[in-house]
Amino acid sequence: MAAIFCWVLNHVERDSKPRLLLALPPLTILWVNLHGGFFVGIVLLITYGIGAAAGHLVHGIRRTAWIRGRQYFLTAVACAIASLLNPYGYRLHVHVARYLGASFYLQHVSEFQSIDFHSFTAAYFETMLVLAIAAAVWHLGSGRLIHVTLLLSWSHLALFSARNIPIFAVVTAPSIGLAVHEWLEYAISRRREQWPGKIATSLEELETGLRAIVKTGKRKRWHLVPCCVVLVLAFLLGHRGPVRALRAEFDRHRFPVDAAGVLPRLGVRPTTRLYSSWQWGGYLIYRLWPSINVFDDGRTDFYGPAFVEEGLRVWEVAPDWENILARYRVNAALLPVDSALASVLRKRRDWKPVYQDRVAVLFEKHEDVRLVDVHGP
Repeated sequence: MAAIFCWVLNHVERDSKPRLLLALPPLTILWVNLHGGFFVGIVLLITYGIGAAAGHLVHGIRRTAWIRGRQYFLTAVACAIASLLNPYGYRLHVHVARYLGASFYLQHVSEFQSIDFHSFTAAYFETMLVLAIAAAVWHLGSGRLIHVTLLLSWSHLALFSARNIPIFAVVTAPSIGLAVHEWLEYAISRRREQWPGKIATSLEELETGLRAIVKTGKRKRWHLVPCCVVLVLAFLLGHRGPVRALRAEFDRHRFPVDAAGVLPRLGVRPTTRLYSSWQWGGYLIYRLWPSINVFDDGRTDFYGPAFVEEGLRVWEVAPDWENILARYRVNAALLPVDSALASVLRKRRDWKPVYQDRVAVLFEKHEDVRLVDVHGP
């Protein structure tokens, strides 16, 4: 949806077609009923409005500055009103604001924290970030403040939270692409005989060749071939078939795949109040609902920070872990075999392991229960 909004806004700015903005409020209605990130579209509209108005002010055209930005601001207001057309009305907005404003999630949920620059994936983000800053400087020299505001604001948001990095890539790609295109043209015009100019000339020839392929009538529908391949692969992945490589499965080394398969045979019932980590809780719901209930799962916004924190205190074996489990009448626990809580429960008389494999161990709060180890010691 962010990509669609950017496509519309880029066409409005480049081709001076403000009528395209009329499509954004209906799209907002669809967006707000699909995902909680609908406010990104409103933020994009406000950013475009600020950049358009600031651009006219910088060029000394004060009379038209407000008129230039007004169309974006009014569309943002219309999208905000349209976003109320959801099953929860304004309460959805209150919920999203409270969730994003809770410091607990910023401290404990990795996707809301800044990216770890020691990870191997950080190199891709660093490349885009350097290009975004360089493109912002280039557009600033050209007086294109819409591109400048988009690039700098989303660079800041991407540095603030790793969850914003995919949107950062979508939003900044057109502005970066325009800057790179102009850099190549500049290199061709100024240094044709040197290596930057030669590289730019080669890329220009490649672009010319690609345009010729696109214009060729016999090949104009070849782009549908990879689309069909992707659809076929999606169908094969969504349906269990004889080819194991095409089966969509969870990693058996990270999730309790084998344990989930034997839990129903071990007498686990809907009355069982099972504790597990929120990552495993989501998987168990996927595999076993409604035959089993879990303590919590990855939908942290529904449970609230206070309850999620209690689950983490149990996971970390805090001094009050036993009181928390007793308050919620937890009578079973599915844990990684090497977790701290599993080590503690093994030493307790009121908690007995009833199943164990290489990944997970299941405890029940019961006396004299036999340990079953399907993989041996």
